[in-house]
Amino acid sequence: MDAHLFRRLTRELPGALIGLRIAKIYRPHPECRTLTLYGNGHTLCLTLLNIRQQPFLYLGSNRPMSPSGPLEPNSHTMLLRKHLKARRIANIHDDWPRRRLALEFAGNGVPFVLLDLKEGMSLAHELPPGFGAAPEWPSTVQGSEPASKSWPDPAEIHELHSGTLPRQRRLASVITPLLWRTCSALLCSSGEAALPEARALLADLENGWGDVFLYLSSNPDSPPVALAAWPLPAELLPGNDLQEKAHGDCLEATRQFGEAHTVALLCANHRRTEATLQRAEEKRLQRLLNKLEAEETRLSGLIAGFRHARLIQTHLSGLDRNAHLPELQLTDPAASEGTMILIPLDARLTIRENMERLFHQADRGRRGLMRVAERRAHVLAALEDLKARPFPTHFSKDNRPARQKNSLHAGRKTQRNPTGHISTFISSDGLHMLRGRNASGNAALVRLAAGHDYWLHVQNAPSAHVLICRDHAHFPVPGQTLLEAAHLSALKSGRRADTHVPVMIALAKDVYPIKGAPEGTVSVRGTLRTVTVTPDPDLEDRLRKPS
Repeated sequence: MDAHLFRRLTRELPGALIGLRIAKIYRPHPECRTLTLYGNGHTLCLTLLNIRQQPFLYLGSNRPMSPSGPLEPNSHTMLLRKHLKARRIANIHDDWPRRRLALEFAGNGVPFVLLDLKEGMSLAHELPPGFGAAPEWPSTVQGSEPASKSWPDPAEIHELHSGTLPRQRRLASVITPLLWRTCSALLCSSGEAALPEARALLADLENGWGDVFLYLSSNPDSPPVALAAWPLPAELLPGNDLQEKAHGDCLEATRQFGEAHTVALLCANHRRTEATLQRAEEKRLQRLLNKLEAEETRLSGLIAGFRHARLIQTHLSGLDRNAHLPELQLTDPAASEGTMILIPLDARLTIRENMERLFHQADRGRRGLMRVAERRAHVLAALEDLKARPFPTHFSKDNRPARQKNSLHAGRKTQRNPTGHISTFISSDGLHMLRGRNASGNAALVRLAAGHDYWLHVQNAPSAHVLICRDHAHFPVPGQTLLEAAHLSALKSGRRADTHVPVMIALAKDVYPIKGAPEGTVSVRGTLRTVTVTPDPDLEDRLRKPS
C-alpha cells in the first residue's frame, strides 16, 4: 500500500470510526489482524495486513475468513483483546509518510493502539516521537539544511530514481517507490512534454485529496489488479486489457481491493499449508512402505527356515535329538546325490527343540506375510488416494471457508454423511460441481455451500440444485463450466425434454431454505444471470467423477 493511498484512506477513516467500540480482535493469518467494531446500528471490520510484500489496511463489513478456519489466538492477540474489548474510539492520529495509524480510546486503560503496515498492531501508552510530523524534502545542495517543505520537481524525482543524486536524498518519505517509477515512466516516454502532467500529479498528491484509481480485469469475476492514488502509466500495469475506474470514495475502493487481496492471500496460505501436509503424509506413507518391505524380508527369512526344519525332521531318527550343537550338517535327499546342507543351530537348545523352533518361526512368518500384504495394500491405496485427491476437498469440514454471520448457513447443522445424496462432477475446466440426487441432497447442498459458491436451478420448474465450488469470492468461473453446470441442472428437471431451458445462477449466500416447506425448497434473494441451454444427455457420463 503506497503511502499516498494510505494518506487518502486515513483522511476518510475518522468519519467512519470515531465513536465506534471494539468488539473483538481476530487473527485469520499470522500477519493479519482484524478489529470488529460496532456502533450506530452496524458492524465494521478494520483489517490490517502487515505482509512485507504488499501490506494493506482497509475497512469492510465482513471479516476475512481462512479456508482452513480461524487460527488459534496467540498471546499477542489475547493481550489485544484484554485491553481493547468494548473500548470506544475517541480520536484518530495518522503518520502517513511512515504508514502508521493510531486509534485513541476514551476512558481508562491503554490509550492508543498503533496500526503499522510494517510492524503490525501494538498497544502504546503514548505516541512515538515524531509521530504525525509533516514530511520535509531535503535540499538538492548536498550538506545544506532543508529550505522548505515544498515537494521536489518531477525531473529531480527522475534523477533520484536513476541514482544520479546522492543516496541520502532517496530518504524523502513523500517520494515512494511507486511515485519514483511513475515519474520516471512519464519522463522516459514523453520527455519534457510530460513535465506539466507530472507537476500536476505532485500538486494533487501534496494536497492529499482526490480520487483513487482501481484497475480491473476484463473478466468481471477476476479480483482487482491494482489500486493507486493517481493514474498509473501503462508501463507499470501488469496487463494491457485493464479497465481504470476512478473512485471518489477511498473507503469503498480500498475495501474492494483489500477484500480480494486478503482472500487471495488466505487461500494461497491455505494451499501452501495443505501442500505441506500432503507432502508430509506422502513421506510418512513412503517410510511405512519401506518398513513393510524390511519386515517382508525378515519374515521371508523365517519361512526359509522351514526347509531346515523338515530336513532335521527327516534325519531325526539317526541323530541324538537331545544333543546341543552349534550347527548341523545333513544330506539333502531332494538335491543331487551327496549335497550337504549346513544348518546353524542355537547351542542352548537341543536338536529337537531347534527343529520345533524353526517350524514355529516358519509358521509365524507365513502369518506375518499375510498381514504385511494386507497392510501394504492399504498403504498403497492411501498413497494413490492422496495423490489423486482433488483440491480443495469440498466435503471436508476443515477445508471449507468459515461462513458469514448473516448467511443462510448460520445456526444449521450439516448432515453427517450427505455424500450419498449428492453426485460429483468435474467440469472440462477442472472445477468441482455438485448436484443433489433428491430432495435431501438439494437440502444438503444448501447447508454445505460456502457463500461465494455458484448455485444453479432451472427457472420456474422443479429441478436438481447444482453447486459450482469456488475457492474464494473473486475466483473466476469460466463460461464453459457455467454452461456445463446449467446442463446438469436441466437434465435432472421437469424440462429435460425441452430444447431451450433457462437456468438461473445465483450466489449461495442469496439462497435461503423456507422454514416449514418441504425439504429442498428454497427462496432466492437475487440472481446473477440466466443462461439458456439445450440439455445434452451424454454430458453426465463425460463429467461424472469416478468413485
